[in-house]
Amino acid sequence: MRFSAVYYLTLVALAILLLPSLTPVSYAKADKPALMLSSPFTGVTIEQGQTVSTNIKLTNNLNATSLNVEIQVEKPEGWEVELTYRGYRVFRIFLEPEDEETITVKITIPENAAPGVNIVTFRAQDIERGVASNEVAIQFNVVEKPRENPIELEVSFPSLSGSADDTLEYRFDLRNNLDREVTVGLKALNTPEGWVVRFKPSAFERRVISSITLEPKSRETGLVMEVKPVSTAKPGSYKITLVAETEGFTAQTEVTATITGRADYSLSTPNQLLSFEMGAGEEKQITIVVSNDGSEDLTGVSLSVSPPSGWSASLEHEEIALLRAGDMAS
Repeated sequence: MRFSAVYYLTLVALAILLLPSLTPVSYAKADKPALMLSSPFTGVTIEQGQTVSTNIKLTNNLNATSLNVEIQVEKPEGWEVELTYRGYRVFRIFLEPEDEETITVKITIPENAAPGVNIVTFRAQDIERGVASNEVAIQFNVVEKPRENPIELEVSFPSLSGSADDTLEYRFDLRNNLDREVTVGLKALNTPEGWVVRFKPSAFERRVISSITLEPKSRETGLVMEVKPVSTAKPGSYKITLVAETEGFTAQTEVTATITGRADYSLSTPNQLLSFEMGAGEEKQITIVVSNDGSEDLTGVSLSVSPPSGWSASLEHEEIALLRAGDMAS
C-alpha cells in the first residue's frame, strides 16, 4: 500500500509540471516573417533638391501577439526623411496580431547631393520582444538639377512697326543669376544689310554701349536696342536676334521689325525747270514727271491743272493707275 501511494503522488506532480505546455503559442503565417516591411517601389530617379513621397507598409504576421514597432532609417548625410501616420510624425507603430498599417515617407534630397545612386534603408523592430523585420532598401538615382540660365534676357515688346524713316527702340532687361559680378556683351545678329543697331543704357541717354557690368544676383532694367532701318527698306517683317553673352554663357531672343509703307511723291519736269517763256496766243506742250519717292506703291493717282484766268490747259492723262515705289511716270 505504501508503494501505491508514492506512485499516485508522482503521477499528480508530473501532470502539474506538464500543464504549462498546453498554453497557446503565437505563430507567424507560413513562409512569412513575423514582422514584414514592404514598399511599392525600390528604385527611383530624382533631381537634386527634389522631394519624393512613398508608403511603407508594416505587417504583423503573428496570430496571437501584438507588436510595438520602432522604425529605423539609414540615410545619406544631409538627406531628410520624415515618417507620418494620419498626419502625425511618428517613429513607432502599434500592430495588433495579424494586422497591418501604412505610413507615409517623405524624402528630401539636398540641393548639393552628389549625382549617382544612393540608398535609404528601412527596418523595424518590436521594442519589447525584439522581433525584427526584413530590410527595405530604396535606391535613389540622383541626377543633376538643370542649371538655371546664368544670364536671362527679356524684351518688353519684341515686335515693333514703323516706316523706313523711323527708329525702333526695343527695351529689354538683363538678369545675372551668378554669384559674382559679370560683364555682359551685347550684339545683334541677322541684321538686314544697311540697317544700324546700337545699344544704350536707357531710352533717355545718347551714350552708346557694347557691354554692361552686372552685380551678383542682380537685374538691369530699361536697356535699349535701337534699330534704324535703311531708308530704302521695303515694307515687310524683318527678324533680328538680340544676344547677351558672358564667360561662355549666352542668352538670346528674337525681335521683329515690321516696316510699313511710306507714301511720298513729287512733281517736276525732265530738266527740273519749272519756268519758261512764251508769247501771247502761243501754245506749248510741257512734260510733267511724277515720281514715287516713297516705299510703297501708289494706285489711282489723280492729276489736275489750274491755269491762270483766261488761259486754257489740259492733261493728256488725268490718272495714273499704278506707280510703283521708286518709279516715275510722265
